[in-house]
Amino acid sequence: GTEDLLYETGDSFTYGFVWDAFEGFSLSADYWRVNIENAIDDVSADQVLLDEAYCLTGLSPADKPRRTPPSQALCDLQLSRVTRDSNGVVTRVEIGPINRAKQSVRGIDVASRYHWQTANWGTFDFALNYTQQLTYKIAQFEGDLFENTRDQDRQIRYRGRASAAWTMD
Repeated sequence: GTEDLLYETGDSFTYGFVWDAFEGFSLSADYWRVNIENAIDDVSADQVLLDEAYCLTGLSPADKPRRTPPSQALCDLQLSRVTRDSNGVVTRVEIGPINRAKQSVRGIDVASRYHWQTANWGTFDFALNYTQQLTYKIAQFEGDLFENTRDQDRQIRYRGRASAAWTMD
């Protein structure tokens, strides 16, 4: 790491309910939000060089399009991380962790459970769980646009899980 990194700070909020609809069946729903400031993120040499190229030319490779232009603060950082010789050949690329300004994630969780006990066949347990990420906002540096990148980055937005169990004796 580096001594220049700031501590990550954050807060979270969750609100939800559980409804025991009838014997053995329950349904729950939760809304959650997590905010983080000064998140530490590792930056690769590839990312440094891509950002540097974009900052110098205003263009990005066709196979690696940017969703938004880098901010001036990001350009200043990435340009300072690349050292070139007098012929313009890269001689050094500084990689490693940096602080991001802030990020916020919001979502919902829904779950249901059913427990059924029989006299002769044992016990059956069923569960269904669903999570949906509503937003994923990030600003890399102070002054950057605090934008929702949930649909632009290849992030998992939905997740579902079902399970069944049978127990006898």
